[in-house]
Amino acid sequence: MVGFFGAAITNSLLLVADGPAIGIPLRFATGFFIAGVYPPALKLLPTWFRENRGLALGILAAAIVFGQGIPHSSLWFTLLTGLLWGITVVGDSAQFSKIVTETADQSYVATALTVQLAAGFAVTVVTIWLLPFLQEMFSWRRAFALLALGPIVGIMAMLRLRPSPESTKIGGGKG
Repeated sequence: MVGFFGAAITNSLLLVADGPAIGIPLRFATGFFIAGVYPPALKLLPTWFRENRGLALGILAAAIVFGQGIPHSSLWFTLLTGLLWGITVVGDSAQFSKIVTETADQSYVATALTVQLAAGFAVTVVTIWLLPFLQEMFSWRRAFALLALGPIVGIMAMLRLRPSPESTKIGGGKG
């Protein structure tokens, strides 16, 4: 409960933050508290939802992304951005999380999810940081085209997983 209330309070305080000197530490604190909510929730959801696990994980990821965005923009912009982000970006996070819950040693599912999510967030942060530099070096068109490397790597990883014995655990054996 500390993570939940801490994240809610620090995220709400962003509504009155006056500049980056206050906003950045509050974002850091929000992320810190979310770390106490998100991984445990990802561990619990697969045990509650044996069927429709991917849907449940997707709703959790979308709710967290949506909740984090509310203090930063108008409601209509947040709704539109959240919808587009959820359809195009967050959607695969739930699928990868589901695969981790089905293929990892069940004693270490929470740890495996934490590592997977940390890697995903790290890639996201680096990508967001790199994009303006790529745009200056090339153009927006080429910078965004370089983002296609992420899905290509993901597809290659899934193709590599397909012939392995672990793939039979995915989707109730439909992997």
